[in-house]
Parts: sequence; C-alpha cells; structure tokens
Amino acid sequence: MPLTMEDLENAGFAKENFPEDLPAPSPETITMRALEGKNELYRYTAGGFAMEIVIDRATIDDPAEGVNFMLNQFGYLWRMNRDQLACAADGGCRRINF
Repeated sequence: MPLTMEDLENAGFAKENFPEDLPAPSPETITMRALEGKNELYRYTAGGFAMEIVIDRATIDDPAEGVNFMLNQFGYLWRMNRDQLACAADGGCRRINF
C-alpha cells in the first residue's frame, strides 16, 4: 500500500524541513516492494538520485516511521553531499536496514 503525505506527517515528517528543490514525497516518488519474509523495501527517487530502506514489519508496525527516517537522511545528504545519493549505472543506491 503506497504511503501518503498524511501517513508520513502522522509519523513525524516535517515537510517544511524537506529541501524545496526535491519532489515532495508521494506515491509517485516512493515505491514499495515486498521482500522475503516480513521485509518491505521502500525507495524514494528524485531524478538520478535515490535511497532505499528495508523495513522489518515483524518489529516495525508503521512503515511510515522508517520512511520518515530515510527521508530525513536523504534531505541531509542532499544538502551536504549529493554524490552519496547518486544512483549507480545498474540502478543501485544507498540502502538503510531499519
């Protein structure tokens, strides 16, 4: 199920702190894919930049909490060192296990 801005805000996302030159988190910019067991992979993509987070749903009830953490990290790196967010030629990117 795609995450909405309301889901993220309920998990503590402060959109006023997110970089204005990035697309707003939405079902169009955040994708979800089920992995083995109870793990889910969420990916935020902005052009040629991306970050992923693997969330263990056996221990985390609300995936928006993990995605919120990822978005905060993405925003920080976007401001400090965008090169760390660039996608590899094969589409790979920085991943967090939450």
